[in-house]
Amino acid sequence: MSSLILQLAIIRSLIFPFYSIEGASMDYTLEHGEKVIGTNYFEIDRFDIVIMDVPELDKYYIKRIIGLPGDRIEYKNDELYINNELVTEPYLETKKEEWLQFTEDLIIEKVPDDEYFVLGDNRRNSKDSRDMGTIPKENILSEALLIYWPLNKVNLI
Repeated sequence: MSSLILQLAIIRSLIFPFYSIEGASMDYTLEHGEKVIGTNYFEIDRFDIVIMDVPELDKYYIKRIIGLPGDRIEYKNDELYINNELVTEPYLETKKEEWLQFTEDLIIEKVPDDEYFVLGDNRRNSKDSRDMGTIPKENILSEALLIYWPLNKVNLI
């Protein structure tokens, strides 16, 4: 029995780690106090929600992948353009207010190789690539898969 528990603990920590959401940077997709299960075996795709290590701040952050290596990223009048194509962000629709800019205008001419441009869904209250710069691939630890707490919010991400 103790061998089984040890095996499950190893699988949980190496393959499906658990994380707690701290702060409001991913509101309303993920909220402070929720707990999520991630996976350490994943391909990084645009709009994935990932857990990343930011060593200079000695902290883990959870953010959404916006820009992939080689992408040109532009925000103009609160609209996202990737490689000069307008891209909708449906996960932001409930939070936009016409009178208040959600994402300041910016241009990233090229996301560096093996790096990613990440943003929190709560753009007005998020420390992300706008402040920290792009994130190296090796600092992206896990992809968030499932909210498991509180029980009334259990859901795939």
